[in-house]
Amino acid sequence: MSINTQRLSLYQAIETLPDSLLSELIKFIEFLRFKTQLGETPHPQPRQPGSAKHLIISMSADFDEPLADFAEYMI
Repeated sequence: MSINTQRLSLYQAIETLPDSLLSELIKFIEFLRFKTQLGETPHPQPRQPGSAKHLIISMSADFDEPLADFAEYMI
């Protein structure tokens, strides 16, 4: 399908779109423009073991102990 055919098809689709959806279409077009400005989606950085060590401030001494709420299930 040529670019001109695609443009014509898009124009016809917009013309038949209810007015209530036009603002949603404009937002989607703005999103597509923003996405193309960013370029390709960057690949996430590989995980680094131990990189969150500084996030844990303190942990309760009984962290690994069974919870009293589940005592009846642990018979």
